Amino acid sequence: MERNRSKKAKAKGKPRQNPVLNDETHLALCPRIPPALSLIKKQREVRRFISLGAVANQTFTLSNGHTQFLVVTTVAGNSVPYVDSWRLKSITVWALAKSIAGTIENTSFTLTGIAGDVSSNMFNEPERVYNVDSASIDEYSHMKIKCGKRSPLGSWHFTTNVNPTGVLFQYSATGAGANVNGAIIMDLEFETVQNLVGLPLGFGALTSTTTLGTQGGQNINGFAIRGINSLG
Repeated sequence: MERNRSKKAKAKGKPRQNPVLNDETHLALCPRIPPALSLIKKQREVRRFISLGAVANQTFTLSNGHTQFLVVTTVAGNSVPYVDSWRLKSITVWALAKSIAGTIENTSFTLTGIAGDVSSNMFNEPERVYNVDSASIDEYSHMKIKCGKRSPLGSWHFTTNVNPTGVLFQYSATGAGANVNGAIIMDLEFETVQNLVGLPLGFGALTSTTTLGTQGGQNINGFAIRGINSLG
């Protein structure tokens, strides 16, 4: 009884809302003074890649990162990034053993962060090697690498032409099982800021698509992009 009285007391004095009115266009409350407003927000984007075979000592560069956020701008296939800047948030890898001629073959994936400021030797990724080996043909082995914001591997990068060949990490897919397409799946999780103010920052890439306005990403060495438009 006391609880019901409490509910009634709280409800007293509040205007009853018309459920029909809430489904229709109507006037609503707004601030008397325009509040401070930031329209440029950070955004999470994921790119999934499927292995195309064994690879050794391949690199993921700043250019590889820029080309994950492209929009086609000419009928010749030229494109620019639609983001102002990006950073790697995490790298997740799954490895599966494969049966080849009746033999179960191992699949191994190794990643080494090697990003650094070579001009000043003041900001470098500590040497670490991350490895995952397949356990069976029925279940993926897996690992996830979280990229620190205060380390080169997880730092922010503008989509400019400055140091496009700079390397963030090196990777290898080895073992007989890695020769089979799809033995390894890799998700790259990015944090991005869209380029909503000002012009593109200078980086450009040639794509395999000639339809203006097409958005998508590009393959990286030994891996094909999945789930979005592949632009080459």
